[in-house]
Amino acid sequence: MDSKDYISLLNEKFQLHAAGLDIDEIVYKNIIKKLEIVDLKENTIYFYINNSPSFKICKDDVEIILKKNIKYIDENLINFEIVHDLNKKDKTLEETQLKNEQVEEQTFKITVKQNLDLNPELSLKNYYVGKFNKTPYTVAKKIIDSTLTTNMIFIVGTHGVGKTHLVNAICLELEQKGLTVQIIKTSKQNEFSMLLKRNMPEEKAEYISNYLLPDLLVIDDLQEYKTKVKTFEFLNDIIEARKDNNKLTIICASERAELLKESFNERLVNKLVEGVTVEIKKPSVDEMYKILIFMLKNANWDINKFEKCTLNSLINLNVNTINKLKGYLVTLNMFETNIKKHDVYSKEILSKYINELNNNNEINEDKIIKTIANYYNIDAKKMLGSSRIKTIVRARHFLVYFLKNKLKYKQIKIGKLLNKNHSTIVYILKEMEIKKEEKESIRSAISAIDNLIEN
Repeated sequence: MDSKDYISLLNEKFQLHAAGLDIDEIVYKNIIKKLEIVDLKENTIYFYINNSPSFKICKDDVEIILKKNIKYIDENLINFEIVHDLNKKDKTLEETQLKNEQVEEQTFKITVKQNLDLNPELSLKNYYVGKFNKTPYTVAKKIIDSTLTTNMIFIVGTHGVGKTHLVNAICLELEQKGLTVQIIKTSKQNEFSMLLKRNMPEEKAEYISNYLLPDLLVIDDLQEYKTKVKTFEFLNDIIEARKDNNKLTIICASERAELLKESFNERLVNKLVEGVTVEIKKPSVDEMYKILIFMLKNANWDINKFEKCTLNSLINLNVNTINKLKGYLVTLNMFETNIKKHDVYSKEILSKYINELNNNNEINEDKIIKTIANYYNIDAKKMLGSSRIKTIVRARHFLVYFLKNKLKYKQIKIGKLLNKNHSTIVYILKEMEIKKEEKESIRSAISAIDNLIEN
């Protein structure tokens, strides 16, 4: 089989595998589906795609997807590269081949280069600041202004809440001030493994000393090293060396320190959180709405032309991450010319391009549960459980109210769903009616939730 046929086979294999991935539908249709494998050299595969605004928005998510899945294309693959110019791709391949030949002739040596993968689209200018991320943003500003007294920052937050955006923005700001930055992404695991297998103390020491050079070092997705104990210990050596030399280090993870301790050495994790620990929380429904408005304005959309119920419908599509909103923005930008022909951007118009809007009209038990859980920014399972946390109890009471008044459920049916006796459900309904009469805040919440359910 010649190289062209083999590349064609790899493309077919990749697209078949990608079609079955559990990833955001918009990212899949607009980016992943359009990726084309154009070459394979050594252990590196090259993908081509146009460097469009849509790609720039989803760049980090696409890299994560590829990193996790290139092994399904060819088990020997270690690295990948995304190119946007086929002429540049040929030049890159020539340089890669020359570099590989030089490595074969010389003693193995790894050097750390200044990070070249910063995304200019992920800046402070387009970073939304709300209650959920105000503290991390304040710390970021102190880093940029050089007013922070600690040299260790631990940023925690679930996937899709903006950790990567924030650290990328910090790096961009520091580079503008003439400082050097370096990001260690999980794609470095293979490079670390190669170094550790060689087990040469002098090389390891030189490698660590190179990571002392940047003014800021960012270690992203720490939780991904759970099964790489030796690599994690090596990262800890780098972190310790930077602490001893008073060099600033930011560590990001999607799990809190107490969870990391279940997989990593407790002593090592304790050292990581000796500095400042900040959490980017999951945005509430209200904040998601504000983030969507913020994104649309930054993308030069006229907010006044969107029907409010249409924007509410987008938020109500089980949106639980900022990345999901980015996916919708990618779609709107792709069909911008068609959409902007209309005087009003109604739900009917947007549903032509965002299929999920067509499937969101039925009001049922599941929709009410998801809407209330999103409104209070809680796990739906906990709302259906026995938790006595104040926010969850409040949400549960609203659920009882809407199941009774919206779906006309009988009290016995509501009791079975929530595992509560009949008298408890009766009490909750009476209490909700009393509070509804007495408190404006309850009436406002009922109105807001009802609007989300209807749209």
